[in-house]
Amino acid sequence: MLREERYYLIKVTTVAFNFFMKKSYRIRKNEEFTQIIEEQTIVEEYETYLEENNPGVFEHEEIEESIASDSDIEYIDIDKYRGYIEGNSPLLFTRALKKIGTIVRDWKKRRQIDVAISFMEECNYINVASRANEKCIASVRTTLSERDEFKGILYNRSYIKKYYSKADAVVAVSEYVCRDLIKQYRIPAEKVHTIPNVAMKHDDYDSSEKIWNYGEKTIISVARISPEKQQDHIINAFSYVKQQCPDAKLIILGEGPIKEYMQWYAAMHNVEQDVHFVGFQKNIGYYLSNSKVFVIASKAEGFPNSMVEAMSYGVPVVSTMSPGGCREIIGLDLDKTYDGIEYGRYGIATPHVGGKARLDKE
Repeated sequence: MLREERYYLIKVTTVAFNFFMKKSYRIRKNEEFTQIIEEQTIVEEYETYLEENNPGVFEHEEIEESIASDSDIEYIDIDKYRGYIEGNSPLLFTRALKKIGTIVRDWKKRRQIDVAISFMEECNYINVASRANEKCIASVRTTLSERDEFKGILYNRSYIKKYYSKADAVVAVSEYVCRDLIKQYRIPAEKVHTIPNVAMKHDDYDSSEKIWNYGEKTIISVARISPEKQQDHIINAFSYVKQQCPDAKLIILGEGPIKEYMQWYAAMHNVEQDVHFVGFQKNIGYYLSNSKVFVIASKAEGFPNSMVEAMSYGVPVVSTMSPGGCREIIGLDLDKTYDGIEYGRYGIATPHVGGKARLDKE
């Protein structure tokens, strides 16, 4: 089956995964520990979550209508216990997780849940700890062993092995992540399964609404502007591109906590007039369809949706060989070692880079 067909077939599954987790299950405590919230609030929070984490991924009327028609969703809050779960004390972590597990387990029994699916570490722990008679599926969205900024008991390898091994299945978002969980965290191989993310193409924008002001040699990067995405390396590389192609432009689409740093970094390389920070955009298809190259240089990835979205528009992809799903998407062999620039079946890969990019250009 072709790669594109495979992505399409898992579309419904993936969208459902993203909805049901949303830290989404942020269990908000009131006097009874549960609370029914308004239908419209659910839709708005779901949209906000997807817009922040997967730019452009949610503009699908059928999915939106199915969510809006379901008023039978409960919202539970664990804020009272979050500090203990995210801390470094094994004792407090275990006690807090036991308490939350009891609350959620009671909820699962009342609702007669058959399958419980969770996303990312905090929610995966809660899902396993609250297990009753239902099938328990945990999903891992990044290459955990490479994310050294993740601290606390949540990311302790022994704890991940202990709890994740109790799930009926652990879904990895890429084959690289699957191998990482088996090798680095010793989760039984028979429990770990790979289901890639899906990218939906969005052609519902009106191309006449805007005039394209970025020229014909536009490079685009779509990602949250945060340290692990390493846009400084992209800006650094772009400064060299400008020497060979003076009319090139770089668009950085996204928002994040270090946006001002990246703007300063561009100014330090004298390319601030040609690096455009356009923020979050709902009409991502407009930007992708007008770009000539998509670039990504993350510290680590699980399976970058924006990369596959760019491919769906026929935009050539250039990626560093960061740990995670990028090499798989490009079509390179995970079992081979690559030292230089590689031309994969679906894109171009360059050596992985880590840490802050240099300010000098030597």
